[in-house]
Amino acid sequence: MTRSEIVRKAREYLGTPFHHQGRTKGRGVDCVGLVVCVLRELGPEIDDCRTYPQTPDSGLLLNKLRQHLEEIPIDRAVSGDVYLMTIMGYPQHVAFLTDIGIIHTHQQVGRVVETGLDHAWRRRIVKAFTIAGISDE
Repeated sequence: MTRSEIVRKAREYLGTPFHHQGRTKGRGVDCVGLVVCVLRELGPEIDDCRTYPQTPDSGLLLNKLRQHLEEIPIDRAVSGDVYLMTIMGYPQHVAFLTDIGIIHTHQQVGRVVETGLDHAWRRRIVKAFTIAGISDE
């Protein structure tokens, strides 16, 4: 699996509607569902937890990320890595880093979008993760 494959696969979800706990491309995903679906399509088996509330438990999300991904310093994150971000003051949102910014399921917009990583989004980043064994190609 390469970084470019992750970004390409995540871009296939652009426009997919927001759906809490959704896991279906074109029909509905949430931010966690986007990460789970993209990684599953590319190979790694992900232990998917779908019993979280609309406002997920930050500790549960962080533990699941650490279980499946490798935590890295935020300033070392590159395209294809995953950010853990705050929403309403709590780390409860995930997004893929791309060459343009981030791909994420934006609940307020109502769908998966790719947006620039401006100051407003940058200040929300609290952790970064990479996929073990990912290739830089």
